[in-house]
Amino acid sequence: YTTDTSLAGAWLMEETGTTNRIDATGRTPVAGYTLTDANIAMASSTDHKQGDKSATFNGTNGVLLITPTTLETNTSALRITGATQPISVSAWVKPTGTASQGIISLSKPGNRHWLLALDSANRVTLTLSNDGTTQNTAVGTTTLTIGTWYHLMGVYNGTDIRVYVNGVLDGSATNPLPYTLGIWPWASDSSKPNFAIGHTGETAAGFFNGMVDEPAVWNRALSATEASSIY
Repeated sequence: YTTDTSLAGAWLMEETGTTNRIDATGRTPVAGYTLTDANIAMASSTDHKQGDKSATFNGTNGVLLITPTTLETNTSALRITGATQPISVSAWVKPTGTASQGIISLSKPGNRHWLLALDSANRVTLTLSNDGTTQNTAVGTTTLTIGTWYHLMGVYNGTDIRVYVNGVLDGSATNPLPYTLGIWPWASDSSKPNFAIGHTGETAAGFFNGMVDEPAVWNRALSATEASSIY
């Protein structure tokens, strides 16, 4: 699926250890899509879901990111924001701990845009903000089992926010969550968030504990059929 032109970024996680993770879509400039190991805390594992490796996050300070300055300098398509902007985000994950933990984010307090995460009950969530502060969250019902691989996806289509587990809508009272206010627009200033894999961007905590494989972001809403086929 890395040939899909609506992909804003996709990372196969085939690199080793603390090296950068390279985007597989071929978008340029390359720097605008290259994930760096900010805290030199990453590892790789042959326990994977696709390809030969996955990225291992330690739940303490392991994070892969692109800084807001890099996003702006390279006019990165990962700045998926706007009042009418749809989005889809997905990843294979294998949690090894239970906590509120980020998977893919463009978010920080006061400048929240969107966040795919697990809540404290290990349920998948997709959160959007329309004003940088308010959080609108769709929550799944499946409690992920520690040590098991899952494919997770969050989609916003302009009408509602929804989350999928293993290609199936993980329905609950708040999934789909009716929502039409869009995503807080990006503005060029020093307070903008990182694009991050493995952290919520919200607090000193919120780091993912486990393995992540093939995270990806689209600038459109994937259908239920596409969610199932990617799984």
